[in-house]
Amino acid sequence: IEKCSYDEFRDVKEVKGKIMRVMDGDTVGIQVGKVAYSTRMLSVDTPETHYMGKSQGYWGDRASEFTTKMLPLGTSVVLEFDREKCDKYGRLLGHVWKDNIHVNRELVQTGFAVNYCIFPNMAYCEELARDTADAIAERKNFLGDMGENGSELPYNWRRTVSKVPSD
Repeated sequence: IEKCSYDEFRDVKEVKGKIMRVMDGDTVGIQVGKVAYSTRMLSVDTPETHYMGKSQGYWGDRASEFTTKMLPLGTSVVLEFDREKCDKYGRLLGHVWKDNIHVNRELVQTGFAVNYCIFPNMAYCEELARDTADAIAERKNFLGDMGENGSELPYNWRRTVSKVPSD
C-alpha cells in the first residue's frame, strides 16, 4: 500500500477504484489504477478494532463486519474528495460511493459510525449530524448502546487510550 501525496490528486475531484482490503469500519484499501492506497472515510468515526494495541471490542468488530459486507473485495467504488486529499499518515481521505450509495453515510444511518467532521473537510457534515441524532434516537446498533455502561464514542475512547487530555 502506497502513501498518497497531495500533488498526485491536486486537480482531481474523484477517482474510481476497487476495494482491496477492509482495515476496520472506516478505513479501507482502494486500488486506483495500479496503486493501492489506505483510505480513511471522511466525516465518520467507527469504534476501533486496533488502536495502540487495543480494541473497542464488540462494536468495533461489528462495524468492520458491516463495512466488509458492504464493500467485498473487488467492489468498484468512487472516492469523492473534499478539501484535503491526504492525511498525515499518507492515507487518502474521501467519501466512498458504491452504486450511488454513500457508504460513509450508510455507516452512520445504520448506527455503526458517528459523524466526525474535521475542518476543512466539511462536505456532508450537516446531513451526517442529523443522521447521527436519528440513529441515537432510534437506538441503532453502536449508537443505541451509548450511556453510563455502554459504548464510548471512538474519539473519546482514543483520547483515553492515548492519555491525551480533552479540551
